[in-house]
Amino acid sequence: MKTDARVLIADRNPHVREFLRRELTVAGFTVLTADSGRDLLQWAFEPTPIDLLVIDPDLPDMEPNTLLGKLAGSIPTCPLVIHTLPGEEFHMEHPLPWIAYVEKGGRSIERLKEVITGLLSKRMTGCCPRDQP
Repeated sequence: MKTDARVLIADRNPHVREFLRRELTVAGFTVLTADSGRDLLQWAFEPTPIDLLVIDPDLPDMEPNTLLGKLAGSIPTCPLVIHTLPGEEFHMEHPLPWIAYVEKGGRSIERLKEVITGLLSKRMTGCCPRDQP
């Protein structure tokens, strides 16, 4: 699938970042990576917009709720996939309308690609996933 979508992956683990970058690039996405909250926010404020974020909010330099709040304030319409270990929960004071959760696991890449494709296509049609039953 060829797409012009720019996906930003933020994860503290370089092996996870590289694996996701490689898999999503093969799937046709333009992929950028960040290893810290600071790097993630720098990309968020770039002039060329990010189309979708895939993040594990457990980044080394920022509390998850602070990071998610800053994202909600700076790019509130950008779809967000929280990609984290099972059992980790993050509560956002200002939840984003385009958010999904995918648990990390040995075979989670296929689910991650499905969720990314779904969020991007629903966003393009104006259908907000949070409003779906």
